[in-house]
Amino acid sequence: MYRDLVRIPEKHRIDRRQRTIKEGRVCHLSVETASRFVVVRGVKAIDDHRCTDPCIHLDDVTRDYLNVEHEKVYDFRLTPRHWWGELRWAWNSPEIGYRISSRLAVVGVVLGGLGFLSALPELVKWASNVYFHIKALWIP
Repeated sequence: MYRDLVRIPEKHRIDRRQRTIKEGRVCHLSVETASRFVVVRGVKAIDDHRCTDPCIHLDDVTRDYLNVEHEKVYDFRLTPRHWWGELRWAWNSPEIGYRISSRLAVVGVVLGGLGFLSALPELVKWASNVYFHIKALWIP
């Protein structure tokens, strides 16, 4: 199952301001010359976890995309992203459910915007009529 998930123990899941990044956040993960949007999760049973140094667990697709080798040391940078990063992650996700739903959401927003723009002249005309009627009531 490839969903661009990375697993990082909570004590090592920190941003540049030294704040803990919550599980489930979309982050921009960069290493050397490559980068990718990923969803950050924790590591289960951290007491039984064998990594004593900071570690990151990547799926094969993410590892290949970032061009990193298993058991080799790299300097990863993790930057939390908000709605735009979440949309970019979902748009290019290897999981088809996320990819289709994000594209349908964008189509819905575009169609809604077009509908609003087509109704805008009538809305402006209606609002100006209401304004003039209200203004006429207040003239002494």
